[in-house]
Amino acid sequence: MSKENFSETIQKMPILKDFHTFVKGLEEAGTHITNTGKLPPKLCFALNEKMFHKKNVTDPRTHHHRYPLLYLFFHVAIDAQLFTYQEKAGKTVVAPIKERLSQYHKLNDLEKYFFLLQTMWMENDWSIIAGKEGNRSNAVEVHEALEIISNLEAGQEYDNYKPMRYLQNDLFFFNEYFIFFGWWETTFSQGDGNTYIARKFMPTKLGVNISKKLIVNRPVAYWNKINATFPIFSFVTEEEARKNDPKPEDLPDDNLFIDTFKKEFPQLKQSLELPKVKPRDGKFIFKVSVETKVWRKIQTSGLHTLDELHLAIQDAFNFDNEHLYAFFMDGKRWSEQAFNSPYGEEPPFADEAKIKDLNLKERSRFLYLFDYGDEWLFYVTLEKFIEDPSEDIAIELIDSQGESPKQYGGWEEEEVAEESEEEDGDGEEQEQMQDQAVDDDEWN
Repeated sequence: MSKENFSETIQKMPILKDFHTFVKGLEEAGTHITNTGKLPPKLCFALNEKMFHKKNVTDPRTHHHRYPLLYLFFHVAIDAQLFTYQEKAGKTVVAPIKERLSQYHKLNDLEKYFFLLQTMWMENDWSIIAGKEGNRSNAVEVHEALEIISNLEAGQEYDNYKPMRYLQNDLFFFNEYFIFFGWWETTFSQGDGNTYIARKFMPTKLGVNISKKLIVNRPVAYWNKINATFPIFSFVTEEEARKNDPKPEDLPDDNLFIDTFKKEFPQLKQSLELPKVKPRDGKFIFKVSVETKVWRKIQTSGLHTLDELHLAIQDAFNFDNEHLYAFFMDGKRWSEQAFNSPYGEEPPFADEAKIKDLNLKERSRFLYLFDYGDEWLFYVTLEKFIEDPSEDIAIELIDSQGESPKQYGGWEEEEVAEESEEEDGDGEEQEQMQDQAVDDDEWN
């Protein structure tokens, strides 16, 4: 296939029209989101009906994370800063960033395609966009899948092809994402909504071409910002063995993600880059919640570390600092995106992580887990950031609500402790139940 045909193929792809429809629908809706950061079911159901890659959904109460295309588009729109979160009348709404949207609309169709790809590849957190059961190990599976594609014959149908069948069971939503981007065609059966069993697989010429360039010139271990911050060590070790794989920091400042594709696609002139993140100096107001009605607000500066925030939380809740802890920046306990106690063994360590370097935005939410045995869970939300160049901002408790829970129960309170363990249950299950309740309220 010629270069011109590659370009024509991309410009005709439904993903471009679908994203345009999604953006327009989000602008017109002026919608608020659920407490767990998802679009309400009614809007998802309505948007899905307008998509070319429409999901076969009949229940209008179906949750956002059951629509892979809308799920990807939402995270692309937020992480590419086309939309942002704003507080309005006591609710969080998704609002357009008009200047960025205007710049996006000025791109040609080829540039828009690579903008979507660039955002997924570099900006999105793969532990989130992979789907409910996904985690950051998806970076490994995706890399392996693209390596397989790059060495196959394009256009040939592989029936029960074992290497891809094995991988596709673990790729979750990426199975469909690669279909949306036109890299392969797959026949698979769907289990519980996030489990895929591949039946037939056929890589496209475009998929083979782009796969080769991505794994050699833009390896996700270095180019995805989440993976670069919290390396998957076995994956990075494998990549470091490839002497020709470039890291972004080893390239000139003006070397962009799209540069590796420009020779193949001469119409690819520009992209919509994110502004470079600068460390922010000022006051960070964190709300730390251990239960819905029990919280503390703590002020820090950007120069304070997560270890110092840990000590402030301990003081605020009258806990004894006698155990290890970790901050999970994706909000999921025992995930790989962790800054760990400096008294532990595995980096990165919390006393080396300055708050101003964490790229936190207002409403950024992460998890502080204290005591690896009892697993006290504190959810930390950046409620407000105030620009302030002062270097003497104190870390202090500024507001509170509710009595602090007892860190330790006596022997006579064993039954109470057992009841508490049953109520804790699985963290993900609790969040899903909360999400269901929020979505049902919005539906009603």
